[in-house]
Amino acid sequence: MQQAGNISVTAELCKRVRFRKSDCTSCVEICPDDAISLSPGPSVSKACSECGLCQNVCPTEVFRDELHSDQYLLAQATSSLGAERSPNDQKSLLISCHRVGARDANSLDVPCLGAITENIIVGAALSGFDRIHLMKGICSQCRLEAGEKLFQDSLKRSRALLDSLGLGEVPINLEETEARRESTVDRKELFSKIFARVRNHTASVRYRGDEAMPEESNGQAERSGARYSPIRAHFRQLASQEGSVSSTIKANEPEFRWGSITVDEKGCSACGICVTVCPTGALEQGTENGCRVLSFVSSACTKCSLCIEACPEEAIDYDRHWSLADLLDDDARAVAQIQMTTCFACGEVIPASQGQMCPTCEKREAWRCM
Repeated sequence: MQQAGNISVTAELCKRVRFRKSDCTSCVEICPDDAISLSPGPSVSKACSECGLCQNVCPTEVFRDELHSDQYLLAQATSSLGAERSPNDQKSLLISCHRVGARDANSLDVPCLGAITENIIVGAALSGFDRIHLMKGICSQCRLEAGEKLFQDSLKRSRALLDSLGLGEVPINLEETEARRESTVDRKELFSKIFARVRNHTASVRYRGDEAMPEESNGQAERSGARYSPIRAHFRQLASQEGSVSSTIKANEPEFRWGSITVDEKGCSACGICVTVCPTGALEQGTENGCRVLSFVSSACTKCSLCIEACPEEAIDYDRHWSLADLLDDDARAVAQIQMTTCFACGEVIPASQGQMCPTCEKREAWRCM
């Protein structure tokens, strides 16, 4: 694992490392500092300004900055919630980008709204905020302009998840404003900034201690071998606060980082490549009653598409629908059962759909007949 400033880089999770034919360059394309290079996995130079965009754009979550993670930012936000609130006390969370700047001591100031994931917005609503107000500068005038698309995708995911959690009525407002110009700081603003620093320090201590994300280490997920990505593990932790799980079926969108897969059993050769490249262990393969069984843990899938890209038979695709239950279901379910047989010439185990001879023996037989 490489460490660049506060950012840790787990190169073995990179799509280009797990599958050498992958042409993913999302981190390089979005980095405003040209600080990321690929050979084949990523490395980060000292030019990195820690804007957080690579952390949000990477489909396999190669990059991790603990002090700009969802858990830390959410701890900052919730530290402004009072311990005692009257039923009529409305609490609003303000999140602003660096061009706008922190508007008060309780606002959450980030380098770019593109670094905000759905977990922060969903977590804020689950924590008790009644309204979420987002403020951004004019993105076309900012060096972090590429973060606008990331932010819009996160906003779409947030609304879909809030709706599935029964929190669709929580207002999320977006405001674009001119960059704030620095002026003489008055006494009130000075004390607000000092208080904000104290609050952020308190959130840091709280995050480092009690609020640090626990490892997922129980239930079916552990037995199946699935290992949750940090974003997914945190969402599961947040969603567990609700208690009820919606099973409403909804259309899956390209921007969503979750989903289930479908497998064409007639086309699948049970080669196991998809299992090998999967970075979260959402796929596993076993043998049962003479069949190769491909199982899938939907809650661990981050929709990185590696299984689809690597499948030599192009037998895998994403389901067009999803439900919140899919994101929380730890059970490994069979998505393909391939009847197997043995090649009568060499004894290799092959799918019964290929006939009685493996491809290698078929080629040898063809050469002998020429």
